[in-house]
Amino acid sequence: MDDIRADTDPPIRSKWAERLHHPGWVLLPLRLFLGVTFIYAGLDKLADPHFFADSDDPLSVAAQMQVFTETSPIGPLVGIAADHPAVAGVLISLTEIAVGLATLAGLWARAAAVGGALLSLSFLLTVSWQTRPYYYGSDIGFLIMWIPIIAVGTAGVLSLDGILGKRRRVDEPRLGRRSLLRYGGAAGVLGLVGLVAAAAATASRDRLPRRKSAGSGTAKPVPGAPGTLVATNAVPVGEAVLVNDPKTGKQVHVLQPTAGQFAALSAICTHTGCTVAWTGTGFNCPCHGSKFDAEGKVLQGPAARPLPGVPVRVEGNSVIGQ
Repeated sequence: MDDIRADTDPPIRSKWAERLHHPGWVLLPLRLFLGVTFIYAGLDKLADPHFFADSDDPLSVAAQMQVFTETSPIGPLVGIAADHPAVAGVLISLTEIAVGLATLAGLWARAAAVGGALLSLSFLLTVSWQTRPYYYGSDIGFLIMWIPIIAVGTAGVLSLDGILGKRRRVDEPRLGRRSLLRYGGAAGVLGLVGLVAAAAATASRDRLPRRKSAGSGTAKPVPGAPGTLVATNAVPVGEAVLVNDPKTGKQVHVLQPTAGQFAALSAICTHTGCTVAWTGTGFNCPCHGSKFDAEGKVLQGPAARPLPGVPVRVEGNSVIGQ
């Protein structure tokens, strides 16, 4: 038995030692993580009943794009997409799925990585732009993670690129008819898988009713003294209403915890600047899942700071910002 182990162990150790020096094997866990994550992200958007809702729902892509138009350094570009939020949302979702599938299967891995990096950069310049400190934002991490795959690709490890590359004859052009047919066929199969998964996610969304709390919409401005946020009768007891502060132009949530008592909190998540939504008992951020209680205190990260309070007073039938 010792002789057998002595004969087999060195080759096994040598094989794994060789893999540890092979970039394709070293980057394989990163490929798997990025591939699965981007597929999940795309399907999650398509399955979310809030994502394609109207702009009066703070969890919708339309509402978030309106915020990013004002806060992002690429606001004018976001503004163009904000004119067609449903189309933009579908394109983002399908691109994430396509990038994830191509990365996972190792088909045109470098091109897929470039697409993933561009997506991450766009998210960094919109969703995560206001994150302080910067390393709390996940998008900058994803952007950096794509760089090694852009440089190396799959290196032929557990990938369609490696399998199809081996089938190409030495004298066959890289962009020859046979190569294009093989790669095109593989891309078609992956595309079909992605479309089926996207259709299933969309179907599951359509079966789920979109639950909207009393405070999830934006209240219309009411006439009154300068700085009026909302009429007192527009805020139900125990609920919150999203309004625009006429002094700052920013969104705030006005609450009535008990009858006749009003308070207001900033609607901007302290993690990445997304608009938080009232859930009936607290606030949720649609971008990265931060949760806050009705007083703005952090219940779940990645947000580390509470929602800032906004001083208000009641005059007659109006809630006015101070």
